[in-house]
Amino acid sequence: MRDDLDIEIAELYPQRPGDDAALAALREKLFAPRKRRRDWTGAVAAAAVVVLITGIAVFFRLPDHVLPLAPAPSLTEAADRLDAIPEPSGPYRHVTRRVWTGRTVELGANRWYTYAEEFLVEYWVPAAAGQQVGFSNRATGGVRWIGGTEPESVLANRPAPELPPDLRGYCPLTPCEMPAVTAEELENARNNPARPHEVFDGAWSRLDYPFTTNKEQAKVYRLLALVPAARYTGEWIELDSVLDGGRLRLKVDPVSGRFLGYERLVPTPSRLPSDTVLDSVEITVEAADKMPSG
Repeated sequence: MRDDLDIEIAELYPQRPGDDAALAALREKLFAPRKRRRDWTGAVAAAAVVVLITGIAVFFRLPDHVLPLAPAPSLTEAADRLDAIPEPSGPYRHVTRRVWTGRTVELGANRWYTYAEEFLVEYWVPAAAGQQVGFSNRATGGVRWIGGTEPESVLANRPAPELPPDLRGYCPLTPCEMPAVTAEELENARNNPARPHEVFDGAWSRLDYPFTTNKEQAKVYRLLALVPAARYTGEWIELDSVLDGGRLRLKVDPVSGRFLGYERLVPTPSRLPSDTVLDSVEITVEAADKMPSG
């Protein structure tokens, strides 16, 4: 028969099968009548109960996927880690893109200013096949001053925001698949170091595709690992040379290898400092039980 202590322990620390007997034996030692002498048996038994109970609690709190704590030393290792992470499980895959879009306003006579506006773009990708993807796109009202010849107060009269494009045209119905890496891209990556931009830009567009899975992104990492000019720093993947429209940096979680987004810096030459970020995207992916209606 279970006493009050049994009930309280069971409520606080769910037990694994087979632990009742061990706990009962330790409890019997702990609460057995003792002689008045210096006896450490009870203390040891109490410690054992705590250790056993703590072990049970820790056992039930272990995550499904345990990652190394050290950053991935190479892009290939980052791909291997990303490949091992399961996709969010649920009726929907909720992809959130927090987008900052840079914009320059020319006022004439060498007068200009540049700023960035924030947008929140969301996709709900159904797990079931043959379903339409949900979509939401709105300006948050966030504005960031970047620079120019004018005072920052001109932002009060800035143009109306231009919403980021809706990418559902690439996936009218589920399942959504990333465009495959072509043989030509592999050839350019391996044997044509003079054309790294084509590989890098193609890789970026695939990673930025909101319907790309972890395994598909891992394939893109392995493609980029073949490009000598693509540098992996443990947090960023970038090229030493400049892409059209500005230097592009792809952000990677250093431990899990997840693709977190990107930054586009100003082109060279520019009226702004060379390390100025014009555009950026921050991406999160999670499971969702439903998508908003309407």
